[in-house]
Amino acid sequence: MKWQELWLKLQQKQVAPCYLLGGEETYLIRQTVAKIEAALEFGELADLNVEKLMADDIDSASLVAACSQAPWLMPRRLVIVWGLNLLSTQSDLPGELPYVIARLPSSTCLVLCVEGSFNSRHKVVKAVADKGVVMEFPQLKGRELEKWVSELGRELGIHWERGAIAYLLQRTAPGLRQLEMELRKLAAYAGNKAYIGRNEIDLLIPEPRESRVFALTDAVLAKDKERALIVLTELLQQGETPIGLVGLLAHQVRVVGLAKTALEQGIMPSDLAKNLSVHPFVAQKAVGQSRRFSWDELYHVICALAVADLKLKSTSLPAQLVLEEVILSLK
Repeated sequence: MKWQELWLKLQQKQVAPCYLLGGEETYLIRQTVAKIEAALEFGELADLNVEKLMADDIDSASLVAACSQAPWLMPRRLVIVWGLNLLSTQSDLPGELPYVIARLPSSTCLVLCVEGSFNSRHKVVKAVADKGVVMEFPQLKGRELEKWVSELGRELGIHWERGAIAYLLQRTAPGLRQLEMELRKLAAYAGNKAYIGRNEIDLLIPEPRESRVFALTDAVLAKDKERALIVLTELLQQGETPIGLVGLLAHQVRVVGLAKTALEQGIMPSDLAKNLSVHPFVAQKAVGQSRRFSWDELYHVICALAVADLKLKSTSLPAQLVLEEVILSLK
């Protein structure tokens, strides 16, 4: 069962006896917990029938006690355990959970929220699968992520211009919570009157930090000294530290090198973000730069950055001057 199917069941008020929720997409986990609570229709009695626990603060006995309490003026109560680590040896909770689940009262719905991914062969996972629902939420990517943005945007009354969703994803940091915030901002700006396109996204959503650093990397690798000095000054005025910029530049050049290697090995550009474990925006920029610059050019920049790093850490020269020397030394 996919998470969309689970949400549909909850919308239809079909609530299982217990749930095990985990994975990278914590936003979807929290949304699912909220939908489980909504499906149980506690209304004003929620405070009396919903118990939220942190796994680090409880043992099996306290969880049994919480699950054994009778609901107050409702057919069922809800017990939610956050931050469960199935591999923890600091508590008896993971080891005892299969027994707790097997003896779960029919008047209690138990929701276990796991930190990160989990092994489907773990005894707790099997115990929940026998009695309820096990659901892992991997990070949304590609078309699935675009569909999520499109659907939430539609709920908020946003009308998209062609290509706007893909452009929004390029400019936004990973994470559905951040995306939701940006979508609400766009919806508030547009109202019901206009379409959202690149102009509105540029106006309302700040250019990612990586974009400015890539602009500096681009200028440095292209030996455009005037442009590089302008971008360097802007980044320093925006609060970037010189030593931090050296590290960021070195990292970006490394990513460009990795992209160049991957492309030479026949890896498709569309797969680079996953292969390099970077944001799609970063992967897209790295692909473009890897095609424009040679290995010799990348090597020369890395050597210059190593010299700058040493000077920043071992001399009293003004930091901005050291970085400007790197740019002016490019041939």
